[in-house]
Amino acid sequence: MLVYAVEHPFGGATGTFWQEYLGAEKQIDTGPLWFVGVLLLYSLAYAARRLRGAERRRLPAPTVRTLVVSAVVVAPLSFAIRLAYPYGGEAGFTDLNLWQWPACIAVFVLGIPAARHDWVHEVPPHLVRLSRLLTWAGVVAMTALLYVTGSRDVVDDMLGGWSPYAAAFACIEAVLVVFGPVWLLDLARRRLEVHLPWGDQLGRSAYGAFMLQAVFLLGLAVALRPVPVAVLVAVGAVTASFGAAWLLIDKVPGVAKVL
Repeated sequence: MLVYAVEHPFGGATGTFWQEYLGAEKQIDTGPLWFVGVLLLYSLAYAARRLRGAERRRLPAPTVRTLVVSAVVVAPLSFAIRLAYPYGGEAGFTDLNLWQWPACIAVFVLGIPAARHDWVHEVPPHLVRLSRLLTWAGVVAMTALLYVTGSRDVVDDMLGGWSPYAAAFACIEAVLVVFGPVWLLDLARRRLEVHLPWGDQLGRSAYGAFMLQAVFLLGLAVALRPVPVAVLVAVGAVTASFGAAWLLIDKVPGVAKVL
């Protein structure tokens, strides 16, 4: 809706709303919030599992073995799904990035027991050390892979298909998406957990601010487009996003349960 409202007055979306929404390929476009739709689907599946009485016992915390097995499973599944849906390409009737689902599901599933074991406040030190080491190794390997594929002009082969580059990409990515969040969670806890005025309220509003940021970013950019004030647009949009989310959560009944 936002894209259409911004583009249509300037001739960028000439058809009706439904024509633009579905597009020539009849593909639903969810814009930058595609992952919210994916998260909703995963959450509904998890809620259905809980309703059937699953997971009544306390789940054990993820271990080194859990993380390694997750990466080993994600890599071939990512490679396989990209045979049909290459990374960054079309994803069937919608744009829910199916090529990333194996990694997304793995992180979602790992996050459930991690949250229950209070990893937000303390990640086991031995897992942090291992995750930091493997994440940096993955960054170096990914940099090398991007350089090789770029210099040989075979980037498309890396994004999907029966190619050793695609296999290498899936393997390196699996390491990054499984171990990277563990290290970054601990890093954020140690380095970024500072107490600021209204910090609790701003933190509570962060997810809502992300969902609203496109409205204010594009809105201010359009309103101020004759003036080269990118910094003002960025600062104003971030401030407005957090303010709007704060008000919605605090003043509108029911919003706090969703956000």
